[in-house]
Amino acid sequence: MTVEILIVLVALTLLAIVALIIFSAVIILESLPPLLKWVFGIAIVLAIFYGWYMLNN
Repeated sequence: MTVEILIVLVALTLLAIVALIIFSAVIILESLPPLLKWVFGIAIVLAIFYGWYMLNN
C-alpha cells in the first residue's frame, strides 16, 4: 500500500465521520425548540469559522 492510498482512506473515513455527526446533529436539532436551534446553529457556525481561522494561521 502506498502513502497516497492511506491518505485517501483516512480522508474518506474523516468525511464519513463528519457526515454522521452532521446527520445526528440534524436529528437532535429537529427535536429542539426553535430558540435552541438558533443558539446551536450560531455556535456551530462560529466553531467552523474558528477552526478554519486556526487552520489558516
